[in-house]
Amino acid sequence: MRWLLLVLMAAGVLWGCQSSHPAARTSTSWMGEFSPVGSYRVARRHNLVLPYDASIYVANPARALMTDEGVDLNTLLAEKLKKGFSRNFSQVYPGLSKERFHQALHSARQLGAQFMVMGEIEQWADIKPVKLKPCEEDQEVACPEEKGGSEGDSNLSVAVYETVSGRLVDLMSIHSQRGIMAYLFEDNQKPLDQLVTEVVGSLTEKH
Repeated sequence: MRWLLLVLMAAGVLWGCQSSHPAARTSTSWMGEFSPVGSYRVARRHNLVLPYDASIYVANPARALMTDEGVDLNTLLAEKLKKGFSRNFSQVYPGLSKERFHQALHSARQLGAQFMVMGEIEQWADIKPVKLKPCEEDQEVACPEEKGGSEGDSNLSVAVYETVSGRLVDLMSIHSQRGIMAYLFEDNQKPLDQLVTEVVGSLTEKH
């Protein structure tokens, strides 16, 4: 067991705070949020690959999911998806306002986009980072502050629609579990970057 923990700690440094590797999923299954590294699993309805010349509208869903700091995570997800797709596609249109599905589909059609992407976070782990403070006024030893936040599970989905027909052509559901490494990052939304990279990469045509 000791060697497994050492391997997972090393993997946490290499992978970041979470990974889709089977070893990471096994670790979070056994140890939950006490796992050295977190894990995530992606389930797909289809295996769509967008053509390199695709035009994409990234919707900003009407439903808001607010953090204690006043950040709407669904708007943040839309911004990150737009940024991710823009690295691979030349025609990416961001939703400038929060829209319901039919409103977003209408906006995508108005712009002439071939596909509409709508991502939504249903649950996000509200884990605050560990902060160091003196244990005693006359000591220089630092000790961890009691952690805040709720459970370490997150759930999000990213749907891709064909704009002309409004047909759902792919759906990705992602479940992630935080590990101890998550407490070492000041940015609580940092794992979202990794999940967006996974989504964009899986939809991008390999040249």
